[in-house]
Parts: sequence; C-alpha cells; structure tokens
Amino acid sequence: MKKTMTAMGILLAFTSGAFAQSAPVGDKWVGGFGEFYKTDGELDGAPTFYDDGIGFGAELGFRFKPQWAARLEWSHLNIDQTGGLGDESGNRLGVDAMYFLPDDLMYVFAGVKHLDLTDSSRLANIGLGKHWAINDKWRVITEIAAYHDFGEAYNDVSAKIGLAYSFGTTSAPVTRDSDNDGVNNSMDKCPGTAPGVKVDAMGCALATAAVESDSDNDGVVDSKDKCANTPSTDKVDATGCSVFTEVEVEETLRILFANNSSKIENRANTDIKDFAAFMKRFPSTDTVIEGYASAPGESAYNQWLSEERAKAVRMVLIEDYDIRPARITAVGFGESKLLDAATAKEANKINRRIVARVSASKREKVSK
Repeated sequence: MKKTMTAMGILLAFTSGAFAQSAPVGDKWVGGFGEFYKTDGELDGAPTFYDDGIGFGAELGFRFKPQWAARLEWSHLNIDQTGGLGDESGNRLGVDAMYFLPDDLMYVFAGVKHLDLTDSSRLANIGLGKHWAINDKWRVITEIAAYHDFGEAYNDVSAKIGLAYSFGTTSAPVTRDSDNDGVNNSMDKCPGTAPGVKVDAMGCALATAAVESDSDNDGVVDSKDKCANTPSTDKVDATGCSVFTEVEVEETLRILFANNSSKIENRANTDIKDFAAFMKRFPSTDTVIEGYASAPGESAYNQWLSEERAKAVRMVLIEDYDIRPARITAVGFGESKLLDAATAKEANKINRRIVARVSASKREKVSK
C-alpha cells in the first residue's frame, strides 16, 4: 500500500506541468467519488478490528481566492473487520482548506473530519490532489490523504478518484506558454525564448538552433510573414498582417431657411459639400432628407413647404454633386416636429429647417 500511495504522489507531481491549467476566483464545483480506505492495522500491525475498505462520497467546493478554496466532504465507508467479524459501515463528514499551486489545478489540502463507525472518531487529515480538466465544466478528481485519529492515535490513509462539475465562474482551461515556444510555463526552464527558436522539452534553445529574422519587428518571423514592413504601431495577426476592425461613422446635414421660403441661399455651403463628399466616399449608403416648417400659417401649407425644402436640398446634391437620385429620398414633416413650440421669431427660425443623416462602416487598423 505504501508503494501504491507513493506512486500516485509521484504521478500527480510529475504530470502537473503537462496539464498546467487555472480556474478563476468564484469557481464552484460539486463532485462524486469512489474511495479506497486503508486503516492503521495493516500498515503497522497495531491491534485493531478494522482492516481496509471502500466507499463513495460527494463534495462541494468554492474557490474564494486565486490559490485558496474550501470544501465540504461527505463519504460513506464500508470497512472490513479482521477475524471474520464481517463489515462495518459508517459515514465521514468534514471540511478542508485547499491550496492550489500557481497556474495549476494541483493542490494540497488539510482539514478535520468526523468518522462514525462503531465508535465516533475525530480526525485530522492532510493530502495531495489534482483536478484534471476535461473541458470548462467537467473535471476528474484524484487524491491521496492521510488521517490521524485524535482519540486513539491511529493513522489511516486513503486514495480516491471522482468526477466534478463546475457551476461557478466559467473559464475555459488555459494552457500558459508566455513565450510561445511550445513548452508550458510550469515546465519552461528558459522563459522569454525569441520567436522562431527551436527548443528542447525544457523550453531551452537547441545548440544548433538559429534565430529566424523578423525584419519589420512585428513578432512574426520573415518565413511566416505575409505582410512585410508592417507599421510598428499596428497590431498584427499570426501571418504578420495588420488587424482591422469595423467602425461606425456618421455625417449630419442641417440647413435653415428664410420665412416662407424653400430657396437655398448658398448652394456651395460647406455643410452640403461635406455631406456630399461623405456619400461619395461611401457609395453604398442612402439618405433621407427631412424637411420641416415653423408653426405660423396653415398646416397644409406648412406641410407642402417642408416637402419643397427637402426636395430643394435633394436637387442640389443631385445636380451640383452628382449623387445618384435613387440614393436620396425627400420627406416633409410640416410643423409636426417643432424644435421649439414657441411662436417667437427665434423659435420660428430654428424650426424652418432640413435635417439629413447618413452612416456607414469603415475598416480601421487596430493599434498595439
């Protein structure tokens, strides 16, 4: 049994680097497990009625700091008795504090337990375990533990394997390889290896390895760089090409009119020029020109006047700036949408207007 427990410990320690993964603060899990339990009687010949046994159980855990977690554990044990006395069944209940190694799901733990067989026992325990991530929700649990009985001074050991489901903060398993040399940080004895350098299993450069050049210093070696001479300010992808994102841009046109008029006083208005230039830059865009009138006068007349104002601006864009007619719609709203409901001169002035908007998406480079 000692050999078995030692082998499990070596296996957990050796393989932890190969599966270096981390879980976030707030991670919670619930799991079930099977357990092999070895009593002190067969380990050192102490006179006891108990031999060894098996059991099953469940645990509920919560990670409250990056490397610290706590759990509640229950198990039901079925222990053989020596001398043909049959089996003895009972429950074990307790809590553990768990310390996870940095950048890993391997942990050490310690806790207290209450074991209820023929007699009740108070136990202290320590152990070593690991959560083997299957995906971002499911894990395999492996553990070895030693128990000390406060009352009888016996020492028992156990090994368990189980399955846990994570229902707290979702985080996909992360394999950390900061220098991208193919060797995880926990196993990398030579961090910060230059891009393109061939390394051994420990992450150190091979004696015959040569550093490939990166002429534009974008982090992608020339042999893999499909976009040479990338600007130093640009973020690049795996092929060395600039990364782009879609950005929404908009242009707004506002023109005021004289009282009882749909005439545009200055057809070369800078606002009209800018609006037309935007539509030419983005030829797939369309716009609606909205015409409005002030409150004085008959509503039917104001409706007609607002339509004439919208049409006047539409014709300027078509005739003076060669915008395709199908891209521009003119609509009148009369006095239905006043900016200022007062009847004063200044209120009437701002209500006699047209408004037009056009928006488009454009590609912009992403900076480092």
